[in-house]
Amino acid sequence: MKEENHKEDGLSDQSFALIALTRHGCRLALEIYQKKLPNYIPVDLYFPEKFKKDFAENKLPRYYSGKLKDLLQNLLPRCQGIIAIVSLGALVRIIAPMITNKQGDPAIVVVDEKGEYVISVLSGHLGGANDLARNLAENIGARPVITTASDVRDTIAVDLLGKAFGWTIDSFDHITQISAAVVNEEPVAILQESGETGWWPSQKLLPDNIKLYKKIDDLLNSTAEYIIIISHRLFQKLENYNFFISRKSVFFRPRVIGIGLGCNRNTPETEIENVVFDTLEDLQLSSKSILGIATIDLKKNEPGLVSFCNKWSYPLFVYSAEELNSAGAENMSEIVFKHTGAYAVSEPAAKILVKNERLLIRKKISGNVTISVGILEN
Repeated sequence: MKEENHKEDGLSDQSFALIALTRHGCRLALEIYQKKLPNYIPVDLYFPEKFKKDFAENKLPRYYSGKLKDLLQNLLPRCQGIIAIVSLGALVRIIAPMITNKQGDPAIVVVDEKGEYVISVLSGHLGGANDLARNLAENIGARPVITTASDVRDTIAVDLLGKAFGWTIDSFDHITQISAAVVNEEPVAILQESGETGWWPSQKLLPDNIKLYKKIDDLLNSTAEYIIIISHRLFQKLENYNFFISRKSVFFRPRVIGIGLGCNRNTPETEIENVVFDTLEDLQLSSKSILGIATIDLKKNEPGLVSFCNKWSYPLFVYSAEELNSAGAENMSEIVFKHTGAYAVSEPAAKILVKNERLLIRKKISGNVTISVGILEN
C-alpha cells in the first residue's frame, strides 16, 4: 500500500490490519502480505517496535510500541477487518471489552504461527470474517475454522440473506431468534414479494423446516412463529398486519423501486426529499427499497438532486433526450421538449430504470418536482 494512503497517525480508515506479535508471526505476516492476501483486501501491516531491526530492509511494516491492547483499541473502530497472528485466547481476552454489536464490529480472524489454521473469530456473517477466513486459508494452504451454525449445517444465514444483492434489513430485533429457529429446524416461513430469487442455490432444496410463500393470503395459513418478509412494501396499514406483529418477523428490503424525477433549476434538496418520501408513504413503499433516481442527463449536476442522492446513497441514473423519447410516455409536453429536447422526463426515466412499462405513478407534479414510480421487473 502506498504511503500516501495512510493517515498521519499511521491508521487507515476502512482498510484491513494484519497484525503480528512474535518474530515468527512477523515473518509469516510478511509472507502473507506480499503474496497471499485475497485480492479484495487493502491491508496495513503492523509489527512490534522491538522487531524493527529484524526487518530494517523492508519498508512495508508499520511498528507499534506498547501493548497490543492499545493498538487494537485504535484499530477496531476504524478497520473493516483484522487478521491477527496471535493466540486465539489472548486475542479474545483483549478484544472482549471492545466488542459492540454485530452491525458495527469489524471482521476478525486469527492465524496460528505455523499458518495451519485460519479461525473466524468475530463478525463471521455481517462483517465477512467467515469469507475472509475461507479465502485466506485457501491462499496460504491452511484449514479454515468456521463455527457459525448456519455455515456448519449448510442452511440459510438469515443475517446474510440478500446481502450480495444489496438488500437491507429493516430491524435486527428478531434476527437472532429467527437465526436460531433456522438452525434448530423450527418452522420458518418466508414471504417473497419482490427482489432477486437467487438467494438460495436453485439446485438445492430448501431445508424442510423452511417454507417459501409468494402471496400473503397463502402465508396467513402458516402456523410458523418465525417469518422472513422480502418485500418493498410497508405492511403497517394492511388489514392483516396484526398477523405479522403477533409473530417474530424481520423485513428485508430488495432494491426494486425506481424513481423517475424531473425538477426545475435550483430546486432545494429538501423539496425533492419531501416529494420522494411523501410519495412513497402514500404508496406504502419502503424508501430502503429504492434502486435509484433517474432523470435526464441535463440534470446530472443539479445541486439539490445530487445532494439528495448523496445524502441517502441513492445512485443517480441519467438518460439522454433521445433515450427518453424512445421509451415513450403517456404524458408528453411540448414545453418540456422546448427546454430539454425530451417530451417527458420522469415517466420514461422510471420506465427505463425498472425495465417495466407499467408504473405505479406515471406522473405526479408537486411544486418544482415531477415524480414517477415503478417497480423493477424480475
